[in-house]
Amino acid sequence: MRRKISERGSVLLLEMLIVISILGVLLAFSAPSFMRLRMSQQASQALATVRAIQNAETFYLQIYHNGYVDPGVLAGTGIAVPATGDAPLLLGGAQAQIQTNGYIFQFTPGPAPAVLGAGCTTPGSTTFSLTANPASGQGRSFFVNEFGIIHYSDSGPANSASPAWFWWQAESGCALGKAIWRQQMTIKNLQAKLANRTGSAMDAPSNLVQGQVLSSENARIN
Repeated sequence: MRRKISERGSVLLLEMLIVISILGVLLAFSAPSFMRLRMSQQASQALATVRAIQNAETFYLQIYHNGYVDPGVLAGTGIAVPATGDAPLLLGGAQAQIQTNGYIFQFTPGPAPAVLGAGCTTPGSTTFSLTANPASGQGRSFFVNEFGIIHYSDSGPANSASPAWFWWQAESGCALGKAIWRQQMTIKNLQAKLANRTGSAMDAPSNLVQGQVLSSENARIN
């Protein structure tokens, strides 16, 4: 009887070891996919924050004419309503944090404007740049400045020379966005060719160059 119990216990132990080994193998295979999914989610959140800050900077400039200010000023952290030039309340407090969701955000102001905006006590800046880099050093980084074009890089910090991020590059609606973009580029190519035919001899070289640039851009997108 004792021998049978001992043999049964050995079998159960062996079965448990097999199950644990299988779980370990599954975990080893799924871990990289989980990390990639987590990095993708963090990058999407960082991109949304960069876009929100850029939009808030544009609204602030149009409303208060005081240039561009730090995201902390746009959020008006700790300052109650009503909104003023020094606390416009154009951002949420979470969007004005220096580090959030695995990303580090850095706002770099340019020179101050010559005249203060109405109701503002601290001058903004005539230019700015904003970077969002993964805290781990691995993943996609983003860059935007006063021109409003978001740039990205998968190999180190992004800057103004990095590729531009287009809305159709998001995972959802990618096929539809590419189709619309190709249609727009086709129209621009036709316009450039028409300008080459109807333009003056002086303008022809520049029109030709424009057509070549659009054609190459269309080829890259496709």
